[in-house]
Amino acid sequence: EIYLLGFNHKDPISDAKKYLEDDGNPYNFVGVDSDGLIALEFGVFGLPETYLINEDGTIHKVISPRTKPEDQKIIDWITSS
Repeated sequence: EIYLLGFNHKDPISDAKKYLEDDGNPYNFVGVDSDGLIALEFGVFGLPETYLINEDGTIHKVISPRTKPEDQKIIDWITSS
């Protein structure tokens, strides 16, 4: 099972909602990081970033916008773990 969490980093909430409505919302939960503290905790240095954690606790970090080819790479990584 895959559970996706997303965080809006410092963008106006209305802009983030519009983006997800227009582009599709793959997330089970979307949080708001209005002051950037969540990003600091994760060591984010380039947006957007995706962190994947498999059942073994291995962390895979992707620094790129979400695209269908990138999503397929992520799915391949998850299913090969």
